[in-house]
Amino acid sequence: MPFGPVARSAYAACRCGQVISNVRLHVPRYAFLACFAVIASLVLSACTLNLPPLVTAQAQRYDRGSPSSSFELSAEQVQQLNRWLSERQANWSPSYVSYVPNLLIRSKNTDGSEYVINIAPKLIVVSAERRESPKQFSRSLSDSEHKFLISVLKKE
Repeated sequence: MPFGPVARSAYAACRCGQVISNVRLHVPRYAFLACFAVIASLVLSACTLNLPPLVTAQAQRYDRGSPSSSFELSAEQVQQLNRWLSERQANWSPSYVSYVPNLLIRSKNTDGSEYVINIAPKLIVVSAERRESPKQFSRSLSDSEHKFLISVLKKE
């Protein structure tokens, strides 16, 4: 064993549940905490995003962080965005950082809630517009998904 006699006796004392320097090691508690941390990270790493359907939406394009144009989405565009979001409810992750706006969609939904959807070349971010409990989720976008969204959400 590579440990010296002091380390071996401290290890033996810990295994027996004895107190060493006012610290009592209890292996099951640490095992529980480790399992909890693993499970929590798995749960948070892939969330399901269930948005209420969008009723109306306004798009705003940004160029280098400044708004360049804005327009209302048509009913058909809102319907296509609803369909795209409902088909991709899995693989969202909680996000706690701010993103530079690219193509922002501000929506009003069937339940009266409001969301902001930021569509960037490699990422889509959905933020709940609630002061009491703001929430933000992100998901990576493939090139084809990004091209599709940009083509659907162009100014008519």
